[in-house]
Amino acid sequence: MTGATMRMIWATASCLAAAGAAEPERAAAPLPAWDFRFRDFLIAAWNPPAATAAEYEAYRAAGFNVVMSPRYAFPEAALDLAQKVGLNVLVDTYTPNDRPWGGTAGPYAPHPTHHPATLPELRWLHARYGQHAALAGYLLGDDYGALPAELVETTRFLRENAPHLFPWICQNVMTAESLAAAGNPIQDPQIYPTLYEADWPVEEQCYRYCQQLRKLRDGCRRYGLTPWPMFNVCGVESDSLLRFQVYAALAYGAQGLWYFTYADGLRKGSGGDTAEQVRQALLPTWHDAAAANRRVAAYGPRLLGRQCAGVVQSSPGVARGGLPTATGLVAGLSDGLLAGVLTKGGEPPLLLVVDTRTSKLRDATPARQVEVRLHAAVTRIDVISENGTTAVTGPVAQLSLRGGEGLLLALQGAGLEGLCTALEQPANQGSLQAPRADGLILQVPFDEGTGDVAHDRSGMGFDLALRGVQWVDGRSGKAARLAGRGSFGRRLETDLHASDAMTLAAWVRPGYPAAGYGPVVYIGGGQVDRLEFGFGPDNLYPVLSDHTEHSGAQLYVAGMKGLIPEGTWGHIAVCAGPEGAVAYVNGKPAARSTFRGRFDFGPTDVLVGVRGTEEYDGDISDLRLWNRCLSAAEIAVLAAGPP
Repeated sequence: MTGATMRMIWATASCLAAAGAAEPERAAAPLPAWDFRFRDFLIAAWNPPAATAAEYEAYRAAGFNVVMSPRYAFPEAALDLAQKVGLNVLVDTYTPNDRPWGGTAGPYAPHPTHHPATLPELRWLHARYGQHAALAGYLLGDDYGALPAELVETTRFLRENAPHLFPWICQNVMTAESLAAAGNPIQDPQIYPTLYEADWPVEEQCYRYCQQLRKLRDGCRRYGLTPWPMFNVCGVESDSLLRFQVYAALAYGAQGLWYFTYADGLRKGSGGDTAEQVRQALLPTWHDAAAANRRVAAYGPRLLGRQCAGVVQSSPGVARGGLPTATGLVAGLSDGLLAGVLTKGGEPPLLLVVDTRTSKLRDATPARQVEVRLHAAVTRIDVISENGTTAVTGPVAQLSLRGGEGLLLALQGAGLEGLCTALEQPANQGSLQAPRADGLILQVPFDEGTGDVAHDRSGMGFDLALRGVQWVDGRSGKAARLAGRGSFGRRLETDLHASDAMTLAAWVRPGYPAAGYGPVVYIGGGQVDRLEFGFGPDNLYPVLSDHTEHSGAQLYVAGMKGLIPEGTWGHIAVCAGPEGAVAYVNGKPAARSTFRGRFDFGPTDVLVGVRGTEEYDGDISDLRLWNRCLSAAEIAVLAAGPP
């Protein structure tokens, strides 16, 4: 890290080639390293305050240290107000397409209404505002995954001309490698299960959040990026759910936080010339955020420059991570806790402990006493809060935590660094089954007829937990009916033992949606690491991905009501491998694609009947997965199975 905030990033020859700067036949000199002027732990809000002193003072009082400038507006007022109250500004460079900054725009990816500053526009903005004392950096792009050429170009401009300013790009699809290839050192993804899955049970939202935090952590660790997760508070009325998003992010190694407050997330509207007007607009969650921000600010100097070596948890339905072990740093946790181990070379580890109890209601998770037991090598624990430090002798700490709340523990003792490895290995790792000789890795008949578990018959132990699923008569025996809202099945942390080939097959009795999409099976963790299929109004829509892009509509099959009439059983299979992919309907190929997927997802989810806010209304039976691409003859045999 440079100073206290960022790792020094040197461009590689491949990065330079991507930016169009290096001749391929000779090595190029390294570009300047980033050395950011803003050196505090970043605590930021996505929706900019209105341009009044009272607004900016309220944000500063709530513990935010960075705000945005208003979109499409010249940033002078924001910069001057921020400087007066001790805030910093990230300038939003978006502008309407017909009003480029400075009057001239370079090439940019088409959008109907607006675009971020292209290189000529960024030069113009930087010439006018680049020396302002309150400037922390620029928003170079919003809602991107892989970076287009114009963002590579503007990133390079800042690295060469203003390496002290943040080259901020907000991603809606996590692609760490694209940022690293462009020399951009920050990954700031939008992680919004409390928005897109707001109807799900709160435990499911938290689990999805932790899943994405883990993906962010792993990508940043692999490519040397700094993680700034952005989490949603729009529509969140619960104090515990807001707190959980803050402290879980810290446990997974966040080096900055972004609150997505866009649609009245922490307040009603904006504006206010007086402190009283501003105060009247604040929602209760504003005060929850302010309390969390005060603690995060106290932790910031200790957290900067640290990485998450692993997360240990005692709440498998909510949190991602391993289990406490006698030989690891964390020997035991009270139920419902998550503990992130944060390391930095040459310094003792820190432990960020989070109470995973959450509710959609306010004040529903009061404080409780919990215990954290550490390895016997720990001789002292300093429990840190915004109010100071309490020292505990020995390896056991008793803590008081409200739901979603976190506390930072500083550990002392000899040899602790050696205990900070292999923390996320599952307790039953030694009993995990190798894939079968025929490659079958999941087989769920849905033949139980009762209960809330659908058992895996493959021998791999991948049982599916069910929510709101009805049992109905199937093709033979019983089947599961997924009836829309809140009705789905899920397998946690499935290691599918697959790499470059997979087959997904199931018997279905679909109810075709009047509009939209009804996902039958979704495997993965995002847009570019998934395999799925579902039904539209009269179509089948399979999708696979290769960690960079997805196949889109290449396997789309129209006229499905003629192939599998509504209310009747039919067989669907999606086979993908190095030679491409095929969608089968009732044992016959219906669509082909040369798209090559990648299925080395690692620990990931298998979701049945749900994807975000989209849900399947229909029946399912005999779901199967293989870690190979089945032949057409094998698919025909499956589809000709017993009625």
